[in-house]
Amino acid sequence: MARCLEDKHPYLRNQFYSIKPKWQPVFEPDVATLSGIGDASIKINQAIPGFFGKDNLSDLTGFNASENPPEIDKGDLNG
Repeated sequence: MARCLEDKHPYLRNQFYSIKPKWQPVFEPDVATLSGIGDASIKINQAIPGFFGKDNLSDLTGFNASENPPEIDKGDLNG
């Protein structure tokens, strides 16, 4: 429907049946959102091993994994 309004063209229903939609989040995720997604994916993977993985988690949630290694702040080690 949104595509019809944006393009100002009346598409037919059969033109959309083979489209696989992807979720894209509206806002940047906060820590609570990422924690919730992590907890949920772990629980689902415990019930159905391999359901969520690196290859499909971004397709299902819209959040992409970072290409960079995590930065760890070691702080002041001298106390």
